[in-house]
Amino acid sequence: IPPGGKQQNSPGGDARKTGILFHRTLQRLAIDGVEHWHAARVQQQSLVWHRQLSAQGLEDCDKAIASMSNALKNCLEDSLNRWLFDPRLDDSACELALGYVDQLGRPRTAVIDRTFILNNERWIIDYKLAAPERMQSRDDFIIGQIQQYTPQLSLYASLFAKISTARIKTALYFPLLPHLEIIEIK
Repeated sequence: IPPGGKQQNSPGGDARKTGILFHRTLQRLAIDGVEHWHAARVQQQSLVWHRQLSAQGLEDCDKAIASMSNALKNCLEDSLNRWLFDPRLDDSACELALGYVDQLGRPRTAVIDRTFILNNERWIIDYKLAAPERMQSRDDFIIGQIQQYTPQLSLYASLFAKISTARIKTALYFPLLPHLEIIEIK
């Protein structure tokens, strides 16, 4: 569970399963485009989630589905940030795997949730299905998430810098809030 916020549907294994499943849904959303996700499709998605989570032995499917439904609804209704899911963006990709060698010479893979080029800038977006703790302010939550995930975004930016000359912009997107937090990487 990330410090400064709770991953929806604890315990940890369930949160991971839910997060992976929701990332797949956002991948489909970015491939299809927001305009193809109408009320009937969203309802159908809940049934798909239930089957997939049940098959994985998730303890509280209803809670996970409620969280993902709320997050998906926010993505579809987020007029400020729904452009993130536009499939017509240049060099658009979701769940993009980039191989690299770490400092100890071990092969690794980084998986980028969402990336594209807009206005000659390479955007790297990391989705977070997390929300503030019960008594935590939104600002404190976001600060904690920035601190936790800036190193990961820095790695992603460095990988793209090796293969492209485009200026790089990184951000965290929180579908449960909904909120896009742009993170300056130095």
